Amino acid sequence: MTTILFTDTHQFADWLATKRDSTIVGFVPTMGALHEGHGSLFELARSQCDLVIASIYVNNLQFNSSSDFDRYPRTLDEDVAMCQSRSVDAVWAPSQLDLFPDGQQLLTTGENALEYEGRDRPGHFVGVATVVDRLLSIVAPDRMYLGAKDHQQISVIASMCSQLHQYVNIVRCPTIREHDGLAISSRNRFLTQHGRSQAPIISLALQHMIDTWRAGETEPTTLIAQATSELQNINGATVHYIAVLDGHEMQLTMSVKQGDTAIIAVSIDNVRLIDNMQFVNV
Repeated sequence: MTTILFTDTHQFADWLATKRDSTIVGFVPTMGALHEGHGSLFELARSQCDLVIASIYVNNLQFNSSSDFDRYPRTLDEDVAMCQSRSVDAVWAPSQLDLFPDGQQLLTTGENALEYEGRDRPGHFVGVATVVDRLLSIVAPDRMYLGAKDHQQISVIASMCSQLHQYVNIVRCPTIREHDGLAISSRNRFLTQHGRSQAPIISLALQHMIDTWRAGETEPTTLIAQATSELQNINGATVHYIAVLDGHEMQLTMSVKQGDTAIIAVSIDNVRLIDNMQFVNV
């Protein structure tokens, strides 16, 4: 099969309308700069859906500075090639004017967007919710595939969908990691060689939190202190937060239990890296 690239929203919508009958539509929203993490989403969608669509849209609303937006990699040819290799039916890559012909009307977000990434990156989740809402209003998929690495983002999107797109089934997909445990991210390319060599300490600190919990420790502050101490081994790193949340919710847990989630954000070489792991017994 050949992956079709659409840059015009009307043409994409017209094509999609011809595919609706008795078809399960899977959707993977992205900002491009695709990597193996995205590839795993495409593969899962392909195994579960009749039609698989990927969007590529670099969302200006979720960047806190114009310089970050400008330096975000645009790799459309390579991205389409990856989609082709994973049997994605169509890539929809609209421009801002094409996606928002009447201007961007911002959505409001709830309490789950206030802390952590929301606190450190004001307006970020408003931008995420606004764009994903617009994408869903056009694609109207049966299933949307999101990577578990973006734990808080999934929570915010799920809240938005519960109000505006109740027909969408959100599929949370496992985080894909490099051979040394670092969560795969489009941001990893900005790390220096030295920073990249130290970055796996993030996932190790999370794993050690889970190991300590499995050994019987249930006090979140003890686990967080342990991880904080380990992260001090990264030269020049800034730890933005470490928290243990109640399951897939964004509320702190008082006593760590099966299914809770440890989340973390650390900057290395001024590159912000996020990760999380779930507390599960082997």
